[in-house]
Amino acid sequence: FFADQKIPRPERLNKPYTKQQLVRCWVGLTANFLFVGPFATWATFPILKNAGVDFKMTFSELYASAPLIELVPKVIFWILIDMIAEDTAFYWCHRAIHHRAIYKHIHKIHHEFNAVVGFGAAYAHPVEFIIGNLMPLTLGMALTGQPFCVFVIWLTIRLWETVDTHSGYDFKWAPFHLFPAIQGGPQRHDFHHSHNKGSYGTFFTFWDWLCGTDQPYKEYLASQEHKD
Repeated sequence: FFADQKIPRPERLNKPYTKQQLVRCWVGLTANFLFVGPFATWATFPILKNAGVDFKMTFSELYASAPLIELVPKVIFWILIDMIAEDTAFYWCHRAIHHRAIYKHIHKIHHEFNAVVGFGAAYAHPVEFIIGNLMPLTLGMALTGQPFCVFVIWLTIRLWETVDTHSGYDFKWAPFHLFPAIQGGPQRHDFHHSHNKGSYGTFFTFWDWLCGTDQPYKEYLASQEHKD
């Protein structure tokens, strides 16, 4: 399906995943979501509570808390802060675990899928799952004290984005790369997995641009254009 939107990959990556890879992935995902995630949630609950996060507010209560003309901009602001905080924390953590002294012990697990696939987006070492995924994800909530129900909206967006980024497809209608000059998108992350360098951000390209870690991707694009 959608063959015209599939991201071109080197021939060496066009191989089916082995049964062993898939089993390791599903075991890792199960461990992260059933054990690591709940433990991290329990550990950070007091911090978020002290930050003012209302865990009891429902969506209906949020809707009734203010006129829409006031509520909608506030929710958009909260989610924008979530995006910026997550992108910043993820970039620096992701870049750090690519250091050669750390990579083979932690991040190499996630890069077992050098040809990205959606269900492998959260396949990671438990340390990376906590520090590199969960902490950046909840940083905006801790900074703003936004209601937990708003975080659920943000979580839905983030999960959609990470599956899209790891899908191996560049869907032109996806909202996460409508503005390629400032947004990340699946092509950048597909390059990151297939070449294992650069492009460490998620939603935005700011940190990669500022730190020059998008240069390998730019050189790759230039080489592809030269071939064409």
